Amino acid sequence: MTTGTLTRVTANFTPRAIQALEKIAGETGDSKTDILNRSVLLYDAILDAVERGGGSLQVTYPDGTRERLRFIG
Repeated sequence: MTTGTLTRVTANFTPRAIQALEKIAGETGDSKTDILNRSVLLYDAILDAVERGGGSLQVTYPDGTRERLRFIG
């Protein structure tokens, strides 16, 4: 585990992933670095939920509709 320092990483992205990254950056104003850091942390949390026997995430849309995303291993 690295703490307190930055590590430069080189990665190859598919055109679809780059489009999504640029879309998110444009909509949020966040840097691509911040988006990628948050994405990795979210992926780690999902994997943890799956490893513990499943978990769920609830999404609430602006109209109040709720959707539960379940993670199963």
